[in-house]
Amino acid sequence: MSDDGNRSTVVPLMRPRLPTADQVLPRLRSIDASGWYSNFGPQVRSLEARLAELLGVPAETVITAASATRGLEGALAISGTHRWEVPAWTFAATVGAALGAGKQLRFVDVEEHSWWLESSAPARIVVAPFGSWRDDVILSCDEVVVDAAASLGAMPRLSGIGPRVTVVFSLGATKVLGSGEGGFAVFGSAERAEQFREWTRHGFRDDRIAYTIGSNAKLSEHAAAYAHTALDLWGQERAEWDRARGLARDVEHATGLTSHPGVAAHPNPYWIVMFPDRGTRDLAERTLAAHGVETRRWWADGCHRMPGFEAVERGDLPRSDRAAETSLALPMFREIGEIEAHRIADALRQTRLLAGTW
Repeated sequence: MSDDGNRSTVVPLMRPRLPTADQVLPRLRSIDASGWYSNFGPQVRSLEARLAELLGVPAETVITAASATRGLEGALAISGTHRWEVPAWTFAATVGAALGAGKQLRFVDVEEHSWWLESSAPARIVVAPFGSWRDDVILSCDEVVVDAAASLGAMPRLSGIGPRVTVVFSLGATKVLGSGEGGFAVFGSAERAEQFREWTRHGFRDDRIAYTIGSNAKLSEHAAAYAHTALDLWGQERAEWDRARGLARDVEHATGLTSHPGVAAHPNPYWIVMFPDRGTRDLAERTLAAHGVETRRWWADGCHRMPGFEAVERGDLPRSDRAAETSLALPMFREIGEIEAHRIADALRQTRLLAGTW
């Protein structure tokens, strides 16, 4: 939605958009005809095969889930490893999923500029920050679970994935290729993938016996239908993300700001900019709000400063603290237009004048 410059019209941080009902209707009618609504029906199974082909892995190693959070929890739950390192600078769902799986965690710091986990621990949860991606993350021989919730737009080729590596993606409404809610996990071994599938259906195999402690984390046929349709429309969606990212680059060039290095490399729903210090970030936050522009401190002050995770072991985390103090999310959505971009640029220019410099 564009506006005429009236600041009473807010520029939203996000505006999720799914395939329309008309676009999904043929698949919904197929679901009605089959009478199969959950429990790995034809829509889910064909979606798993389609995602596997997209990412260059065997179909039996891709398993869908009700959400990426459940995907993370299940991937960790089926692991026999108890102690894991996890970045402090991440979304709360990463840590909550691991604790929900009964794991013992230790917060560790992130790299200075990339915000990827700085750890060589034998068991680690690696987060792909804000839709970024790097290929080396899948090549480890260690026990690695990658929270790549927003990185499906990178379309990574996972054919070299290590046997003890799992990569989890989100199909949530706010993500690229969103289906409303959902996710999937890619495993380095077919055996682990099947263990995860059992976990998502109460520990059942082909009978009504729970062979392990499991959960109900299955993707519905309706969510799969939306994901299929989003894949059908990927060319159009990608072009819209590329256009939106181009406007963001223009604003950065005009204002002298820089964004996180990972967000511009692939289609993703984030625009994360970095300021020299907390004071300037806070000033920008207030100035943008005065111009009717929504912002967000996306991961707040880091998971290590959240009351719910105060019992998690941690060391010094200076780079996580700096990332939290100096970063801010600006609006990013597929329909963002020049009027919105100009308003954001005006607010950032005013911030720079008030701050004296970046």
